[in-house]
Amino acid sequence: MQENSQKTEKRLQIIRDLLRDEGYVDIAQLVESLNVSDATIRRDLQYLEKNGECSRKRGGAIPLFRNSRLEIPYDEKINTNKEVKKAIAKEAFDLIQDNDSILLDSGSITFALAQLLPYKEKLMVVTNDLLIAAYLAKFPHILTYMLGGNVTNQVYSVVGDLSEEFLKTCHFDRIFLGADAVHSNGQIFNTNMQEVPLKQAMIRAGRQIILLADSSKFKRVGFMKVCNVSDIDIVITDTNIKQSSIAMLEENNVNIIKIKTE
Repeated sequence: MQENSQKTEKRLQIIRDLLRDEGYVDIAQLVESLNVSDATIRRDLQYLEKNGECSRKRGGAIPLFRNSRLEIPYDEKINTNKEVKKAIAKEAFDLIQDNDSILLDSGSITFALAQLLPYKEKLMVVTNDLLIAAYLAKFPHILTYMLGGNVTNQVYSVVGDLSEEFLKTCHFDRIFLGADAVHSNGQIFNTNMQEVPLKQAMIRAGRQIILLADSSKFKRVGFMKVCNVSDIDIVITDTNIKQSSIAMLEENNVNIIKIKTE
């Protein structure tokens, strides 16, 4: 009985962590990953809901207090999979041509790319990331524009109608996006709902859309859908991506670039 109690508590903690980090849990995925029955997961979610930790939705659950920890602070993100992000950024850098106009989404992986951009002879860069703009401002041959709007706490990015309206007037050679989750159903998700309309506006403003996402982002579910995988031209990830995710990308005619990891 004690062992069952320990197993239950361990399972509940895994679900709590997923709710915190991904903003959503899917019952079918939990059944598969935790190797328990559908009824067991539903009882777990019912317990967490009664305890004020989540709100059950059709097929899954979301955190009851969604905004408390959905968006991981930038200082934590930048130290996660650091070397993999640098390698992905290097591959993305090789796609950029001198004199390109590019748009960089906010995030630690796009910041890694921004750190390489001064090696190009001339570029025009637009971003909603305060740290990227501040870094590139040191280099006169990089023409840098900062989108306007509301600054989000702890992640140093700008969102809002002002940015979205501005992007309606723009067209970029290449757009580099980050993502919180890429689901097996071919949908890309974000945990911060304020960022979603801006990311969608970014996608509409680009000739070539490039998603930078390490393999840990695949087969997750986030809080809010940004777009379909079919809206992306190129995905740059690492070789730890599962074959099922590769097949899903190929079915959606996405070009995949895989970088080797140690």
